Amino acid sequence: MRSLMRRDGRAYLQERNRSVKVPAYTTSLRRARTELGIRVAENTRESYRKLSLKPLLDAGLISRIRTSVNDPNTHYLLNRSFAAILKEYLQEKNEQRKQAIIATWINTAAAMLKLQARAEARAEPDTIAVTVEGEQKSLSPGKHNLLIKQIIEVFAPIFIDNTPTVLLLSDAEHKLKHVDPLTKKLRLNIDKHEKLPDVILYSSERNIVYIVEAVTSAGPINEARVRDIERIVLPEKLTFGVEYFTAFPDRATFKKFLDEIAWGTQVWLASEPFGVVIFRRMR
Repeated sequence: MRSLMRRDGRAYLQERNRSVKVPAYTTSLRRARTELGIRVAENTRESYRKLSLKPLLDAGLISRIRTSVNDPNTHYLLNRSFAAILKEYLQEKNEQRKQAIIATWINTAAAMLKLQARAEARAEPDTIAVTVEGEQKSLSPGKHNLLIKQIIEVFAPIFIDNTPTVLLLSDAEHKLKHVDPLTKKLRLNIDKHEKLPDVILYSSERNIVYIVEAVTSAGPINEARVRDIERIVLPEKLTFGVEYFTAFPDRATFKKFLDEIAWGTQVWLASEPFGVVIFRRMR
C-alpha cells in the first residue's frame, strides 16, 4: 500500500482519468516494453493479470469493467473510494497525517470487502447484483437487468461523475428497487407508474438529472417517451438540467431502433462503453 502510493499513485490517477479502450494488461505490456525497456513476451499477459491485477482487484483497489466474461475490451479502473483517498494522500505534506490516511483506507477497505462477502453469501441464486449507494441490490436475471447493472456501474462513472446519485433503479419484473430521498427535494414524481424510466441518475456537481432507458427488445427514448416522462416524472418548473439516454447492449440492437430515437437525446452502447451517440437538435 505505502509503496503503491509513493511510486505509482500519480500514474494510476492519470490512468483513471483517461478513457482506455484496451485491456489493462495489454497497456502494462506496452509500457514495460516502450518505457522500461523490458523484454516481455506476448504470452505473459495472463501472468500479468493473475500476479499484478488480481491482487489489486481482490484488495478492492481497482474495479474490473467488462460486458461479458470474454469481453476483449475488459479493463480496470481505480476503485472510486481508493481514488479519493489516494488523491488526499498525494496532496498531504505531513507524514503523520499520511500514515493516518493509510490506516483509514485499510480499515475502510476491510469493511467494504467484508460487506461484499456477506452480500454475496446472502444473494439469491440466479440474480444480478448491482451496488447502489454502497448497498447491493438483487435484480431478477435477464439481459435487460444486466444492461441496467452496466448503466450504473460502467456508464455512470464514465459519463457523469465518480459518485452520481442513483435516484431511481427499476427492475424488469419488480419496479422501484431503489428510490433515493433526494427525489422529493428535486420534486420528481416517483410512484409505481408503469411508464417510469429504468434508471434516473443525478450529478450534484453539474445539477443535471439523467434519464436512462435500458433497451434490449423494446422501449427506446422516442418523442412520445420524452413527453411521457415530462408529464409523469418531471416537475412543471425545472430547477435542474435534464439529459436523456437510451442504453443498448450493442450496435446490432441499436440499429433496430435507430429510426425511433428522439432528437435531443443520446445513445450509449455497453459493448463500446467509452463513446456516446448524440442526436443533436439545432436550435
